[in-house]
Amino acid sequence: MAFQGTLYITDKHACFNVEEKGRKLPISIPHTSLTRVERTRIRTKGGATEQLRLGLQETQWVAMKDFKFGELESALGLLEHLTS
Repeated sequence: MAFQGTLYITDKHACFNVEEKGRKLPISIPHTSLTRVERTRIRTKGGATEQLRLGLQETQWVAMKDFKFGELESALGLLEHLTS
């Protein structure tokens, strides 16, 4: 499941505020915990959408969706740089 919300990237953490049913749920992931950062394309009823996936362990992921034009590429590049 991919979440919609606001992504904040600091020098040590990827922070994400998930907006779910009128509540905000903050998520903070240290860059040292990330094993993979990737862009994926998923098909939806309305066509296709891209999402940013952060790998925490081999089978655990946090996925974010609904980026505006250009934001996904910027977030992906910055996270790849900070986690390498």
